[in-house]
Amino acid sequence: FYRRARKMERTCAAFAEALGSGEEEHAVPVAAIQVLLGVIERSSALTMHGLDEELRLARAYMIAYSEGAPTELGGRTSISVVSGCDLFLRHVTRTYLEFADFEECKKEILRRGQSFAKLSRSSRDRIADLGHPFISDESVVLVHGHSRVVITLLQRAARCKRISVIATRADGAGNFIAKELKQLGVPVKIIADLAIGFFIETASLLLLGAEGVVETGGVVNKIGTLPTAIMAKAAKLPVYVAAESYKFARFFPLRQSDLIAAGRQEYAHNRTLLQQHDHLLKDKDQDGGIKKDPTNEFENQNYTDPFSSDFPHHPPVDYTPPEYIDLLFTDIGVLTPAAVSDELIRLYQ
Repeated sequence: FYRRARKMERTCAAFAEALGSGEEEHAVPVAAIQVLLGVIERSSALTMHGLDEELRLARAYMIAYSEGAPTELGGRTSISVVSGCDLFLRHVTRTYLEFADFEECKKEILRRGQSFAKLSRSSRDRIADLGHPFISDESVVLVHGHSRVVITLLQRAARCKRISVIATRADGAGNFIAKELKQLGVPVKIIADLAIGFFIETASLLLLGAEGVVETGGVVNKIGTLPTAIMAKAAKLPVYVAAESYKFARFFPLRQSDLIAAGRQEYAHNRTLLQQHDHLLKDKDQDGGIKKDPTNEFENQNYTDPFSSDFPHHPPVDYTPPEYIDLLFTDIGVLTPAAVSDELIRLYQ
């Protein structure tokens, strides 16, 4: 048995369980934070450096797992994992600076982390309360992609207003939205992604979710979000984005190719980290060399870099610049795209 393989398997299993535990689907960053809290609870580290190393290794495991596009992620990418983990690691570092005693620091990190996880679960309701006044009675709302916070906002609006929804098919996301809103009697028309231009003139507004809100004030979301937002702007429709603050990411893309470049950089960093860790943990063989771990996908020559030109699938996400967005509904308030960078500074200071 290899200690690294067991650790990676345990971390990925805990992440998959956190994503789908309970009656409600958990947001990806919240699931990632729950896994990191579990790492702290089980940690035998005696120093902050040792604990930080364990947390960063768990982060790498979850990102590697996400890049394999498991069904638990529902088509989402590792962007939300990165933003959730980085925000939590910043929280850990900030707490360490406040406490001289390591054990007291661990207890406080756990207490604050659990409190943060509880507050994060209520973020959708907070966003729905702030966002629903922007949807007027008799509105026709155009949506693209699968977003729990968008569904929560629409459900909140439907309780006090008459609305209807046009949902793009978007790899099955439209069917999911229709199922969720059917019990409230909200009419939902599911259209082909390429039919947006035909139906855009009947819509009152465009409401989007986000996998990540970046420093520019733009968003990274389901592929097809950018052309949908461009058409909405051309039709002079307001474009709103609903997203939790833990999806704010320290990333400054200027073009679509920056998503690929950032993905390759993150992939290379994680691969190096995991290979270095393997080198420290593996047993020696009889010749004194390092044993090859047959369970290590990063040593498998057939493993395909998900950001290489040979990867067979289309990109799962695209980047929508801030000029195509009017407002963002978040749990920390209703923001303009220009205000996002200030909030990121506050979150990570």
